[in-house]
Amino acid sequence: MKIRNRIIGLLLTAIALLMPIHAWAQDENASTGTSSEREPAIYLNDEILSLEDPLLTVNGRIMAPVRHIAQALGGNVVWDQEEQEVRILSVLGDEYVFAPDSPILRYNDVEYRMDVASIVVDGRIYVPLRHVSEFMHARVAWDDETSSARLTLEPYHLVREGDTLATVAAQYGIEESLLVERNQLSDPADPLKVGNLLMTLIPQIMAVKIEAEPEAEVPEAAQAEAETKYSEEELMWLAKITMVEAGYEPYEGQLAVANVILNRVHDSRFPDTIYDVIHAPGQFPPASNGKLKDVVPNDSVWKAVKAAASGENNVPGAVYFHNPKATSGGFWNSLTEVAKIGNHRFLK
Repeated sequence: MKIRNRIIGLLLTAIALLMPIHAWAQDENASTGTSSEREPAIYLNDEILSLEDPLLTVNGRIMAPVRHIAQALGGNVVWDQEEQEVRILSVLGDEYVFAPDSPILRYNDVEYRMDVASIVVDGRIYVPLRHVSEFMHARVAWDDETSSARLTLEPYHLVREGDTLATVAAQYGIEESLLVERNQLSDPADPLKVGNLLMTLIPQIMAVKIEAEPEAEVPEAAQAEAETKYSEEELMWLAKITMVEAGYEPYEGQLAVANVILNRVHDSRFPDTIYDVIHAPGQFPPASNGKLKDVVPNDSVWKAVKAAASGENNVPGAVYFHNPKATSGGFWNSLTEVAKIGNHRFLK
């Protein structure tokens, strides 16, 4: 059983400022889909919470600057430069990890998939407000009338004589299995230890698992054709960069991003291999900083990559794409739009 001690005081670890990672935010291929609207407000235990950076609304989700919201909820925040991750240490010693442009939230050593990816805006990492708050034991309610999110820190359960998993679960109206998962109890058969603290607020993404997309079928003939044109290694690089840039865009958007890479391969202005296009200086930060090697493409991306490699091109001639909500200006205005799919414009 994971032993939880009583809270003996505030953690003394110095709060590290998040290191600037403006390259992520300002890259021409960023796929954040962000909005600059600042109207949402946030309350913590009925007190207005002032943040140095604004809340953002992204595809209907409220996103909060991770450092400010985590600190407000009692956590310490550190930017891991080597791993390119944000680490939050809670007052109970738990660690929550977010990575830019990833929907994965890691709770100690267990990964959960959020319904929206973290994003980077102006060098700040933004995470889904609901997910980070619930994991840090704050209940979240949205008030439509005031366009505000109201957070309420829930007290931990102090184990008393006679408490069992069954009685505690019944007291809070939660499933016993979720209580075990929430507190990462390695052996549920072990008796609870008097004086330990238990978390009883079950995060939404723990209570309702977000399943991976079903395996996408690719016609055998198309797959064979793709494999004859490009090596397995080349297709893997194409799938990884497509996942980073459009993994959570519609399938047509994934197909279009894969085709932009292939269009560049066949354009004399760009390198003539998939690897060299992706690793060209100043183009795709995940490739230049080594982060790309850890990306795992999903089935939808693989389907799009194999379709693109087989000749299915929904953005003929396009060699650029960008998110107009994240980057705009003279360069983009000088190009010709081929298509607009999801959050991206595809241009030549």
